[in-house]
Amino acid sequence: MAVRVLIDGEDITNFIEWETFQISQALTKEVDVLTFRIKMYEGRRIDLDVEKEVAVYNGEEKIFGGVITEIRKTINSLLDEVEIVCEDYTRLLDRRLVVEHYGEDFADNIVKDIINRYAPGFTHTNVRRAPKIKTVKFNYTPVSKCIQEIAEQVGFDWYVDYNKDIHFFSADENIAPFEINETEGNYVKESLIINLNS
Repeated sequence: MAVRVLIDGEDITNFIEWETFQISQALTKEVDVLTFRIKMYEGRRIDLDVEKEVAVYNGEEKIFGGVITEIRKTINSLLDEVEIVCEDYTRLLDRRLVVEHYGEDFADNIVKDIINRYAPGFTHTNVRRAPKIKTVKFNYTPVSKCIQEIAEQVGFDWYVDYNKDIHFFSADENIAPFEINETEGNYVKESLIINLNS
């Protein structure tokens, strides 16, 4: 399937220097990063700016969603070479600072309240029921740091998906989406090594 790259909905796939294209996906709360280079010249330019939204699709599957965080230009004569660095939607999540004091409540209720109040455009469909916490106070704290502090108190983990939905779940619950074995074909051919130890 063909990979497509969009910036604020504009397809820039034909501008990409594909040998520089790289998505680094981290586990759970860590930020995913996309980097690539493009070449522009007179009559063939893209309007670039920090915080513009970037989406990458492999066919119909969205494999990255986030915003531009860095633009590095090298100008050679009439040619502009531009390196673009993007981070996932955690960057947008932290646009506002939380100032709240919560009394005893379920941790998931507090996470949902923070998202509703301080993270417009984000959803909390995948916030799971969590244990109660006695009290928590935030004083001009980024949203991601609030969620992380709550997660640590109740033994949960969390991340933002590529559709701006918050996942908040028990650390024991995050299992692999499929089993890797020698018969299902869900691995890179000739790379699977199975050690059977007694």
